[in-house]
Amino acid sequence: RRLVLEVCGFFRRSAISSNATPLTSLPHTPCYIESTRVISRTIIVLLLVAPPLVPRANAQTGVRYEIDARVGEDLRSLQGTVKFRVPANRRTTLALFLYPNVHRDESRFVDDVNRTWIYPSGFDAGWMEIDEVKIGDTVIARERWRFPESKVIRKGTLLVVPLQGDGAVSVKFRTRVPEKFGPFGRARGQTTLGGYWHPVLAGDAPNPPPVADFDVSLNVPRALDVVVQGRRVQRNFVGLPFRGRNVVRTRVTESRAVSVVMTATF
Repeated sequence: RRLVLEVCGFFRRSAISSNATPLTSLPHTPCYIESTRVISRTIIVLLLVAPPLVPRANAQTGVRYEIDARVGEDLRSLQGTVKFRVPANRRTTLALFLYPNVHRDESRFVDDVNRTWIYPSGFDAGWMEIDEVKIGDTVIARERWRFPESKVIRKGTLLVVPLQGDGAVSVKFRTRVPEKFGPFGRARGQTTLGGYWHPVLAGDAPNPPPVADFDVSLNVPRALDVVVQGRRVQRNFVGLPFRGRNVVRTRVTESRAVSVVMTATF
């Protein structure tokens, strides 16, 4: 209320007329200075008490992924299972986004000039294969799987299956990471999984997948360090010392994807 009165008073006193205050002196008028102070204090209070602009996980989708995956010794292969509940707002089908299949074919934007900056040893394909989709106690037959394509949907990146019941969804997958620089690839001893390295619920094209929570368990070679969402994750030793592996577990909340970087021990 005070802010409105001050601003209105400022414009009333500085109205353009024959006796109006010169424009060059307006910034020095008491009303202008006081209005500026009030507005500044208001903005500071709003910044301090306003909630974050990132939408809260589960507010609309109710999705929490449970990811259990094993990284191969070559650091370029993963296999595992993703589990989640069927969202209440889904209709008769379930759509899964399979991002690694974007890298099955060489992009038309890659040419002789930039190829070595992207693929250090020439083009190398990345992909994701789905071995099983199970909803509740029902395994969805492959004959009922569809892979639609359009101008905004790349070939093999969207899997649509009929939705049967409201039970838990379990998806078994295999991912191959290409030898490639960038957010999804392996190069110079480092494997980067910038997100969507596992199946996720697809958003309505061209929108990204919805915000969700993630419980992640990664079984990795013992000599690796794992960084998730920019944070180094503590490892738990599993197996014999000379044949052992490490299991890293972490939880990521209110995110669209889980970013993982794996490299030799720092």
